[in-house]
Amino acid sequence: MNQIPPSMEAPDLRILLASARVPCLVLLPDNPKFTIIAVNDDFVSQVKINREDLLSKGVFEAFPHNPNDPTATGVFNLRASLNKVIKGRVIDFMSVQKYDISRPESEGGGFEERYWSPINSPIFDSHGVLTYILHHVEDVTEFEKLKRNSVLQDSAPLIKYAAQEAVLLVKNASQEAALLVKNAAQEAVLLVKGAALEAILVKNAAEEILLAKKAAEEAILAKKAAEDLAERKIKFLDIAAHELRTPITALSLLLELVEAQIEKGQPINVDTIARLRAPTDRLARLVVDLLDISRLERVLVVLLPVKTDMALLISGCLEEFRVQAPKRNFIFKKPNQPILINVDLVRINQVLANLLDNAVKYTSEGEIEIMLEEMPKVIRVSVTDHGDGIPKEQQALLFTAFSRGSSDATIRTTGLGLGLSVCQGIMDLHSGTIGHVSKEGQGSTFYFELPKLNTEV
Repeated sequence: MNQIPPSMEAPDLRILLASARVPCLVLLPDNPKFTIIAVNDDFVSQVKINREDLLSKGVFEAFPHNPNDPTATGVFNLRASLNKVIKGRVIDFMSVQKYDISRPESEGGGFEERYWSPINSPIFDSHGVLTYILHHVEDVTEFEKLKRNSVLQDSAPLIKYAAQEAVLLVKNASQEAALLVKNAAQEAVLLVKGAALEAILVKNAAEEILLAKKAAEEAILAKKAAEDLAERKIKFLDIAAHELRTPITALSLLLELVEAQIEKGQPINVDTIARLRAPTDRLARLVVDLLDISRLERVLVVLLPVKTDMALLISGCLEEFRVQAPKRNFIFKKPNQPILINVDLVRINQVLANLLDNAVKYTSEGEIEIMLEEMPKVIRVSVTDHGDGIPKEQQALLFTAFSRGSSDATIRTTGLGLGLSVCQGIMDLHSGTIGHVSKEGQGSTFYFELPKLNTEV
């Protein structure tokens, strides 16, 4: 039977548990424990745990994370969803979650891989007070396994075709860059010749000398600027070709391995899928950077500003980095009161994530400090690391497209070097600014400033 304790003798809850056609738990909103106070038969049948072993326990005590799976996020995501129900007083439909459950000792013990589709619903009493949380789930393990195998088999030809297209694109871009260098040099030579001819035609000898000298200097500067730009583009294309070729090569080799396994009728294991995902994600990030810089240069990026608390936005971004870099110590300093601002949440999160990612990549140890400050006309967000700092001669080109530092830390890291240039473009669209302070051997601080929300309107 679906057991309900005396404190839950409300008819609506009894009917709800009795009529539910999916596995259900009733939880107390006593964060962080979330005590289980009721469970229906379908749930007991799914998890193969006695009802008496579930009641009065916290949900995360009854269902701990799988210690053998370092990538498991089920516990973290479920806790975030339950907190969202408490804070927002709304139903939260979670995406499909991988949440392994412990296997009875009679079946060998350990953990069993399971996928669930969870929904968490608030239940209020007659006074509108949140009294319980109804947690109901559907086991979609078999469906997820079938879908994963199907997607892998169907997408293999498409990934291989995309890899070939990417190699061709890089090759064509290199040829275009070489042609640009040649044309720039020819144009610079023509400028020098034209300037010299104009100087000879000037009647006044003094003016002839001055004009010729000035024209020659400008031509030399123009030639040097064109050559510098062309050189940066060639260097960038070399880096891009290398960065794109690395994940493409890895994908091609892994796809050949997968094709061989499929031809032999062997199943595709989880390790192979994880190895495929890593170069795919890396290739996707490189393509996103290329698309962003292209759209920003052509003014094709459209902002979708909304009013938000900047402190909450930063906290959400930090939570992701604490998961990605658990060994790093992130310190967030902020005012006690909310800091409201009107921004595009996705783009500002992209800027903040880029600065945090650089701080993690270019410093091997030490604290990373994030500070939110409210000034008379702007709010400032700064990210400070205690790494090696940036050489002075490289700082002038930090926010320039097609440029990348040459320090040891930069050479050891992957990427196209477009991140800060994209951040500069996003700040320009927000009428904001971005800058840095860095001393070699003492670390760096990168910051951006955004106009404060006009609260007088």
